[in-house]
Amino acid sequence: MNDLQESDDEPRPLFNCETLEAITEAFENDSGAAESFAQVLFDLRNVVACWPQDTRFIESACNEGLKMAYLYTDEHKLAFQLYELYLTGHLKPNNEPRVVLEEALESGALEVKQGLARDRRREQRSQKPQRESTKIETVGEQSERTDS
Repeated sequence: MNDLQESDDEPRPLFNCETLEAITEAFENDSGAAESFAQVLFDLRNVVACWPQDTRFIESACNEGLKMAYLYTDEHKLAFQLYELYLTGHLKPNNEPRVVLEEALESGALEVKQGLARDRRREQRSQKPQRESTKIETVGEQSERTDS
């Protein structure tokens, strides 16, 4: 077996650089498609994280795909514009990319943590057994039933 052949024991990569480049070329003028692809990879990565260790190469491939897809998103374009403004040396410190991003990450992490806690509470409430509803009869309904 030469160096270019893969052994049967080694998993084939989910994506290789050429595959990802071909996929992301489609996103060059469509940031919405890049974001949709990134969302699929993000969701897949989260599912794969719970799988057996020998499937973790998929998680790694998803991370690489996310990085490549990000380059074609509007968020990346905006971040780059902010970075260019920063390079002029005229931004106030609170508008510098590192400060803006660190603040956004801190508040975003808190929002996600709160959202996940809300989701867990909702899920717990939906899993509680429901009490059987008892019908409250009016006096008229009771007398109708006894008269029949």
